[in-house]
Amino acid sequence: YIPTTAKFEAALITTGDVYNKAMQSAKAAAKTAGIELGQIVVYDFSLTDTSTNKAITKTLDGNISIQIPVPSGFDPSKKIIVYRVEADGTLTALETTVENGMCTFVTNHFSTYIVSEVAQTVAATNTQTGDATPITLYAIILGGSACTFMYATRKKKRIRKAL
Repeated sequence: YIPTTAKFEAALITTGDVYNKAMQSAKAAAKTAGIELGQIVVYDFSLTDTSTNKAITKTLDGNISIQIPVPSGFDPSKKIIVYRVEADGTLTALETTVENGMCTFVTNHFSTYIVSEVAQTVAATNTQTGDATPITLYAIILGGSACTFMYATRKKKRIRKAL
């Protein structure tokens, strides 16, 4: 339930402890996920009941869909993801859709959020060293050849003894 007197605000955060914590969390999460983030924007989303002047931090009966403009300067050809910054600094990626210049995501909590471009997926580095020759295959072929040679040699000796 959200009261009809509720007011939603999206405040852009560009400096301070909340901003720094969100940026550190974004960098750590990107590294763990193996992605490279492009531009990042930090917001504080809040909902206030104007009749009581009290903040509403969670929706009591489920989720709410939030729609905000794609931040200016973002590349529309890149994937955009919204993350909720949890109290412990971890990020929760929210399913994000982008249509007609608007980002839409679903949440049940109002706090600090990050909107980010995904610049690219970081390719896993192949650290294999040495020769990639299929040695096992060669060993099987060599072993089969040796067995065939031995069988043919024995059979030839038996035929000579019989003559």
